[in-house]
Amino acid sequence: MLWLSYCRPQAAVFYCFPTQRNSALATGKHPMTSNTPRLGTIEAACRLIGGDQPIHPSTYYRGAKAGIYPTPKKVAPNVARVDLDRLAAMLRSRLDEPEAA
Repeated sequence: MLWLSYCRPQAAVFYCFPTQRNSALATGKHPMTSNTPRLGTIEAACRLIGGDQPIHPSTYYRGAKAGIYPTPKKVAPNVARVDLDRLAAMLRSRLDEPEAA
């Protein structure tokens, strides 16, 4: 069975939902319902990292190249999105790490 999905932008964050509804979707056993990533723009990722003073997008790309942040995924030509849930988890884990003296 073919599952199609659509993505709806909402405040620079994309939520993906399955378009076909059946009993598997209603019971929550469909794989897309639990593992659907929350994709956002590079600017949304920069705001998530910097808060009131977001970092510059090129700083994000340098950090992604160095392995500090998750690498953006190309979803279309000239369109890159970041898994915001994964980024938030990385930031939480970095805050929980003890500082090296």
